[in-house]
Order: sequence, then C-alpha cells, then structure tokens
Amino acid sequence: MTVFPDVVRQKHCSRCGIEFGCGSQTPGEPCWCDALPHVMAMSEVGDCFCPACLAALCDTLQRTIQIEIRES
Repeated sequence: MTVFPDVVRQKHCSRCGIEFGCGSQTPGEPCWCDALPHVMAMSEVGDCFCPACLAALCDTLQRTIQIEIRES
C-alpha cells in the first residue's frame, strides 16, 4: 500500500480536466485511489485521473478482460 503525504492537493484530471482532491483525507492513510486497482503507469497518462475517470477506466478494463477470457 502506498501512503501519500498528509495533504490533499488539488489537481486537474489528465483525462477530463475536472479539479479534484488528490491525497489522503486522513493523516497517515492512503489516497482514495489506493482502494482501486492499479491499472496504469503514471508515465502513460501524465498525472492522476479524477475518481470518476479512474473508476470508468477500471470498469472498461474489467469488461475487456472478461471478453478476452470468454473468447479464449
């Protein structure tokens, strides 16, 4: 588990541009995104995705994997 600094930083989503809070809401706890699957390298997208975009990406990848399993 990755523990982020005890500061919520305002960022803009690399996918949709919306502003969102990045980091731990509780000192010493992980960022909200740590509860989701690690589906991309930060170098691939530039920076963080907002909760909605990251959840949509996770959903898309899950559906893609399920289709590939059924087809194999």
